[in-house]
Amino acid sequence: MNKLVTVIMPVYNEKKQWIVESVNSIIKQTYANIEFIIICDSTDNQLKSFLQEISKKGDNIKIIFNPRNLGLVNSLNRGINLATGEFIARMDADDVSLPERIETEVKCINAEKVDLVFSEVNVINESGKLVSSIDKKNNLNEIQLNELFRYGNVSKHPTWLGRSELFKELMYRNVSYTEDMDFLLRGLQEGKKFF
Repeated sequence: MNKLVTVIMPVYNEKKQWIVESVNSIIKQTYANIEFIIICDSTDNQLKSFLQEISKKGDNIKIIFNPRNLGLVNSLNRGINLATGEFIARMDADDVSLPERIETEVKCINAEKVDLVFSEVNVINESGKLVSSIDKKNNLNEIQLNELFRYGNVSKHPTWLGRSELFKELMYRNVSYTEDMDFLLRGLQEGKKFF
């Protein structure tokens, strides 16, 4: 049986249409063994009701309501603490995953024997129209990635899939607008491998 993947998706004030598209893209994954944790960081009662309805789309969907607005980092850490999967995948409420995303990433992380994998993305605008696309995959080795990380974050967090122990060991820290880069740099410092 395929190992459990926990997908963590914080929701704050994204458009309902975006949330539906994002959720559906995870529900329709070719990889079947998914635990889907959606963390609502809003006190908006309409959004809460809307998310309750979304939870009816599958038994594997868990909606977690923060008692008050905790912010992105605390919401992510809450999801990490609740995750029971061997792997954790990041997702945003305004992003859409290709149907084979999780399956491809699980195969990749196992084949490469790394702690975290990520990929390039197709960029869409607010209307869902393609702005730019990737036409080929450029795999970078560990040395190339380490060199690129010296100049900035080359990963797209809505494509992250990593081992749960990586997320639970590092957790996110409150560093304004750079929590992903901080996470990655601390991981590299600890000798973690990314692909």
